[in-house]
Amino acid sequence: MKRTRSDRYTFGIATLTLVLALASVLYGQRESLPADQADVNDLQRAREYFSRENYAETEKICDRLVSKGGNLASEAQGLLEKVKSRQLCLQESNNILRCQQASENLADIKNRCPNYPRLDYFIAKAATCEAQAPPELKEGEALFKKGEFSNALAWFESQQTTNPNSAELQDWLHKTKVELQVQNIKASLRNNALAHARDQLTELEELAPKDDRIPKLQAELQARAAPRPTEEKQVRLQDTLLEEAVRDFYANNLPQADQLLEQYVAEPTNRNKALAYFYRGAIVCTELFLSGAKDEQAEGRAREFFSKARRADGEFSPPRDYVSPKIIEVYEKTAAGS
Repeated sequence: MKRTRSDRYTFGIATLTLVLALASVLYGQRESLPADQADVNDLQRAREYFSRENYAETEKICDRLVSKGGNLASEAQGLLEKVKSRQLCLQESNNILRCQQASENLADIKNRCPNYPRLDYFIAKAATCEAQAPPELKEGEALFKKGEFSNALAWFESQQTTNPNSAELQDWLHKTKVELQVQNIKASLRNNALAHARDQLTELEELAPKDDRIPKLQAELQARAAPRPTEEKQVRLQDTLLEEAVRDFYANNLPQADQLLEQYVAEPTNRNKALAYFYRGAIVCTELFLSGAKDEQAEGRAREFFSKARRADGEFSPPRDYVSPKIIEVYEKTAAGS
């Protein structure tokens, strides 16, 4: 059967439609293909290059990933756009520096050669260039350095409308937000607003996950959240401390005993300070007697502890049956002289 021109035209259209449909399906499959690990690693390397301002290597990797397509293509394209933005900011900064240098050079030329041809025209062009430069960030930096993070953040945010592509401004915004968050967490901890501090700490972990202050703040939060011992339990703990000190004294572990007794008397609410001071004096006497030396300074320290025992409790009676008579003798001479 002979085909007419119309039949051939219809057949050609149908074939083209089929080819386009097949290409669309294949392209869709290409876009939905899962990323292999090598591409994931390459994208991570591109991010690291970007953070180190190595834009050439960043572009090389991202261009390949965009050309390849797949799930990572959109992320790679986003990173390429960030590179272009950074490069534009760098170019603007260099232009500004050139403008400033031009103004300085032209001013010097005018001083040396005021009749230089078209000098006023060049000076006007340089001034226009400087006027178009984005504002300096010194005011916000000064607020930051003074610790006025809330005011600094407000100032940096106010500059975004006039300088939205400034990488330096974005860095200052991020640093200020981190410091303000740390400041707010510390304030919440001081005020014992622990639930609020916990929420703020979570936000800080998202904002600056590698900030080395986070573990310290977490530890302080946990410490404040831990239940505190009741007064009765605290008294029992302190009494146990005194008992351990007395046991160490009789075990001839004198440095450890003295350390525990020092801790005990440092607690204002402890009830048996007279006994603790007596044993501190007994420790000094024991060390003195064992050395066999004449040490007036050590004797003075022993008498000082015995005097504190008397002042802590005027009716205090030492444990005469459990310590050396020589220690009791020193104690009684101190008590008689006080």
